[in-house]
Amino acid sequence: MKLLSVDPQNYCDAPREGIRSIMEKIDFIRIRTTVATNFLLERKGERMALALTQGWRECLGNQSRPKMLDLLFRV
Repeated sequence: MKLLSVDPQNYCDAPREGIRSIMEKIDFIRIRTTVATNFLLERKGERMALALTQGWRECLGNQSRPKMLDLLFRV
């Protein structure tokens, strides 16, 4: 999808219009983070492996988030 940056006859804000029109096409959204977290914590499920090259090691990240619910958290 491509929109003109300025087209006041059709929309007042191009980024907002782009997001709105994309959202109209979404039928449903599933967020599976709880399932994945429970899988890791409980160690239940199928055995599997993940192989990464050295350059992608940081993708695993650190899952320790002590300030996750802190409203004044700063990175």
